[in-house]
Amino acid sequence: MVSMKAANALSIRGGNEKLFQRLLKGSGAMLRLQTQGDVTGIMRMSSLEQDKHTEWWVGTRDGHGEVYDMVVVATPWDQSSITLLNTDKRIPHMHFKTLHVTLVVTDAKHVDPKYFGFQRSKQTLPQIIFTTNQHGKTNPERIPS
Repeated sequence: MVSMKAANALSIRGGNEKLFQRLLKGSGAMLRLQTQGDVTGIMRMSSLEQDKHTEWWVGTRDGHGEVYDMVVVATPWDQSSITLLNTDKRIPHMHFKTLHVTLVVTDAKHVDPKYFGFQRSKQTLPQIIFTTNQHGKTNPERIPS
């Protein structure tokens, strides 16, 4: 996820990650990182009882596994090495595009109208500017200083 700070945005003393730590703690979930959390397989558990809900076995690289009522995969599936077993469900292939982002930070109060071909500063100028490369141009544009 990407976040760009908005005007009048708030922050948490000690870092915004404290919000996610609090949500995790409040959920009662167990967080496993590194080898213990490296999931290699998710398997649908079959039940002979028709009214019983589906459970999922999640196995990790260190050889451990547990049964869960629900599993949320929070990683790009195509970039994981997770095997999905005992289900006809399939994760669709995602086509990712390469994206290059350049952020320009300035303390200027206004955009330079000459850069956009305006002669006078009273003409309406953009407050937010999004750009793309032009005609397959791969080198970043150099703005004269």
